[in-house]
Amino acid sequence: MGRMYILFLTAAIVFVFKGFNCSEAEHKLFSVLFTNYSQFIRPVENVSDPVIIQFEVSMSQLVKVDEVNQIMETNLWLKHIWNDYKLRWNPADYGGAEFIRVPSDRIWKPDIVLYNNAVGDFQVDDKTKALLKYTGEVTWMPPAIFKSSFLSPEMRDALESIKYIAENMKMQNEAKEIQDDWKYVAMVIDRIFLWVFILVCILGTAGLFLQPLMAGDEV
Repeated sequence: MGRMYILFLTAAIVFVFKGFNCSEAEHKLFSVLFTNYSQFIRPVENVSDPVIIQFEVSMSQLVKVDEVNQIMETNLWLKHIWNDYKLRWNPADYGGAEFIRVPSDRIWKPDIVLYNNAVGDFQVDDKTKALLKYTGEVTWMPPAIFKSSFLSPEMRDALESIKYIAENMKMQNEAKEIQDDWKYVAMVIDRIFLWVFILVCILGTAGLFLQPLMAGDEV
């Protein structure tokens, strides 16, 4: 019993010490990254370079549909991924830390709004932390509440950037690749159903011709 207690106490001390070292490494990394960092400057090495952003929207809840006023209220997750060259580091210098979570108000973020917003404001939770990777990749996924008019022709045109959208930003849509993949899957499934339909028709027709012959043999 005493031996088990000593082993448990040793493991607890090692765990606490390791956590302390990780905390110290993250604190040092945070200080180094944000000492001369400005969240108001676009993260590009050349002024003429655009910021390439991967943007995804996923609906978590359809809150309300107001048919009289033609307004739809939804809760969404807005996933942003981009690269900030000023937020790169060598994990070997910081205890092997490859990721760090930071307050989103400390980093540059793209301005994304609902183009056909039915109300004056647009609620995005800026308190959501961003995940930084040592390569400079930034992932920010805040929840948002949208109140939009569903009279617009396409919802994909509803989300646009209000700053630098033409000259300084590029939007990448990974869903396009997924749609293409499903298109080919749908083509294969359609062909399978076509062959099944043809086979059923052949068997049905053969059955119609064979039934009188079999009846004649019985007579």
